[in-house]
Order: sequence, then structure tokens, then C-alpha cells
Amino acid sequence: MKIRGSQVQSEHDKVVRASAGTYHSKVAEGCRVSVNPDGEHNFYLGPENNPIYPDVVVWKPSSPGANGGNVEIIEEIETAESVNETEADQWAEYGARFGGTFFLIVPSGSERQALTIIRRRRIRVSQIYTYALSGQNVSFENTNLLS
Repeated sequence: MKIRGSQVQSEHDKVVRASAGTYHSKVAEGCRVSVNPDGEHNFYLGPENNPIYPDVVVWKPSSPGANGGNVEIIEEIETAESVNETEADQWAEYGARFGGTFFLIVPSGSERQALTIIRRRRIRVSQIYTYALSGQNVSFENTNLLS
């Protein structure tokens, strides 16, 4: 688990919540969006004896009211200090372990560093997005680096 200073953790959690809020069309299709900010363990993937807790999980319940179902999208949000080889171990696990789409979201300006790591380690990532903070607003951009 990452250890971040309070200001960086606040940035991370703001981006997690903002990104989770972008899935209106998926929610309209019956999906749910779960988040695990600040090391919280609200929703996990995998077996109970080896769970993982991605920052954002978009999933379709197996039946109405179910607490489990099919994963459609996994997101991992990184801050400038966490775009590194150590965190790439987690990216590799997310990319290899689950069949859903895996998005890596990094601060604007960190996308090339992330791409270098992804290519060197042959990590399966569906797309790299960047984010930028402006006051209370968070904006996202598709880098199209993996298209």
C-alpha cells in the first residue's frame, strides 16, 4: 500500500472520486461504481484470502441487489510520486489478473514515464489517462498512447 503525505493523499482521493463520477452512462446501463480511496477497503476483487482493492471498480451485479458480479473497468490513480516501478507491480497484477478494461490514470506530465514502465514490463493496460487539478475541479484527458 502506498504511503502518501496528507496533501498528496487528498489530491489522490479527489481524483478517485471525480473519476468515479464520470461513469453516468455505465450506471444507466445497470453498473455500479465502487471506490477505495485512502486505503479504504470498500470493494475488493479476487478471492477473500487474496483480495485486491483498486481505486475505482465499475462492475455489473450478477443479479438485482447482488454484492458481486462482473468487472467491467478497473482504474488505478497515481500521483506524481507513485508513477514508479514499485507501483507498477500493482498495475501488472491488475492487468493480468482480471479480464476487464484497466485504465491507468496519472498526473498530466507523467504519462511518458508511465508508458515507459508499461512497455518495459509488458503490462496490460487498456489506456492511460491524465488528470489535472484546477482549484476544486479535476479534468481528465485520454492520452491515446496505447490506441
